[in-house]
Amino acid sequence: MSPKEVIDLTQAIGNLTTATSAVSDAAKKLEEWSRQLDEKDTRLKQMEERLNTKDRKLADKEKRLKEVEERMKGYEVAVKKLEENTAKLGPVIKLNVGGQYFAASKNTLLKYKGSYFDALLLSNPQQGINHSVELPA
Repeated sequence: MSPKEVIDLTQAIGNLTTATSAVSDAAKKLEEWSRQLDEKDTRLKQMEERLNTKDRKLADKEKRLKEVEERMKGYEVAVKKLEENTAKLGPVIKLNVGGQYFAASKNTLLKYKGSYFDALLLSNPQQGINHSVELPA
């Protein structure tokens, strides 16, 4: 081999060594990047699972809220009917009968003409809604 060929071969070996080192460094970087991607993928999956859990919880809460809203609508209807029926009854009269308290609508107490309550309530219409009734035992 000629000295020029030896020099060329030495340079080629040096270039090959440099290239091998560069490839080795690149492989190490790729390995590190792959590890980082795996870690990020794991974290992403964990975040997705937490998000799915939160989505399920939110869906459950939204379902519960709709149920409560439906029940509230039913309650509102019932309250409205109760208010309408209460308005039809007229004022409520409170009775103290021998220490026992009762409440009845004025309309109920006036239902039977000529009764005790008919006379009591119609004799003094200005007397308010509280009455004491003394009945023999």
